[in-house]
Amino acid sequence: MKKLLFALSILAILSACDSNSTLEPTGNVKISGQIDTAKSGQILLYQEVLNDYEIDTINIDESGNYEFEFETSASKYYTLAYNDYYMQLFLSPGDDLNYSVINGKINISGKAAPRANFLKSVNEVEKTLGLKSYSRFMSDEKTFIKQYDSIFNILEQEITKRKDSVDEKVFDFELNRIKYKKALSLLNYEDYHKYFAQVDTFKVSANFYDFINKLDLNNPKLIDLKDYREFLTTYLVKNVEKVLENDSTLEDNITFMKEAQKISSNKEIQSYAMFDHLFKALKYNGIEDIDESLKFFKESCKNEEYNSKLDELFAKWNKIAKGNIATNFTYTDTSEVMISLNDFKGKYVYIDVWATWCRPCMEEVPHMSALIDEFKGKNIVFMGVSVDELKDKAKWKEVVNKKGLKGIQLYAGGWKTTIAEAYNISSIPRFILIDREGKIINATAERPSENIAEILKTLDGI
Repeated sequence: MKKLLFALSILAILSACDSNSTLEPTGNVKISGQIDTAKSGQILLYQEVLNDYEIDTINIDESGNYEFEFETSASKYYTLAYNDYYMQLFLSPGDDLNYSVINGKINISGKAAPRANFLKSVNEVEKTLGLKSYSRFMSDEKTFIKQYDSIFNILEQEITKRKDSVDEKVFDFELNRIKYKKALSLLNYEDYHKYFAQVDTFKVSANFYDFINKLDLNNPKLIDLKDYREFLTTYLVKNVEKVLENDSTLEDNITFMKEAQKISSNKEIQSYAMFDHLFKALKYNGIEDIDESLKFFKESCKNEEYNSKLDELFAKWNKIAKGNIATNFTYTDTSEVMISLNDFKGKYVYIDVWATWCRPCMEEVPHMSALIDEFKGKNIVFMGVSVDELKDKAKWKEVVNKKGLKGIQLYAGGWKTTIAEAYNISSIPRFILIDREGKIINATAERPSENIAEILKTLDGI
């Protein structure tokens, strides 16, 4: 079955695409510090690596001290996180940084301190400008453009004021980051205005998208910028939507790849983008109908690192392909009774992996209720498994009781649990269908709001 994967791509191309990046000399990076209010717990350092987050976790000692040390060959953005403290960093081989929070005051020192202080001050300006507010998308087009021009002019001025405090590479990166952050907001305006202003028929003016012609979509150095990648993703999505509107028979993934060559002529961007799309398609949708797309990719792109990463992810999904034994899990219900998947051998099991904070999950509740009623007395068990974190367990019980959720309701206790890891769950809701022998029918089954009822009716002995 074809699936539209609009939100999962950036760019791609038909011709061979090998990366020509030049690596910096390899060196160690050391980050240390003290958080005086922390007597235990963990501090995290993470970055995005090949479209996945690489996370290093260090335990904080009883005095609140911590220390990271690692080897790298490239300058990149990182995030240091502890509870409510988040610090964006830009680190290079050979850097050292001390980041401490003493008596509520942040102290930063070390070789990488100028960059850290620069990014900290820029982020503070962004917060005061309210860039995360969606209320502006309710404004009419003229007002919206005026507001965003003003906001980003101020932000650019504030960054330029700080130019002498940081090296040119980080300064240029930040200017480009806000440029594509603004471009992404403009690109999203029409869809967001429809949603927030509840005007489904809204269309932007004919020349609204002329700003795109002034952007550089062929600079491979900008691939490290999240805002640049997100802009390219959204831009490609809009182009592909138009193509598929005119010809719905086209294969989605390959259409993305063919359309990408019209957006960028740079082979390094094309190489990354093709990988980006297929990696996310595999990560979120599994291996169904992916063979031709992977073949297309391997024939077009010879980047060994990308191919290896895709093969690794494909192998993970292949372990939960149709016919494989479903990994057992055991969790508590609302009465703290332990219940296992294996308890229901001899019956079909339809599993809903969800969380109380997940809006799409909650939208499936009435559909699931109707589905359970329709198959009452049949040889099938309907099971909900919550991945709410431990702090939200009471809320989970409250939602189960208040909403009157039907079927067997279990609490897994967060994302780092057996069910999430065994079934490659990166987003929710996720639905899984198991047969009477405990074998997988579909690890990415249709939702209750889709055609799962018709599929269930075809099962032997239900």
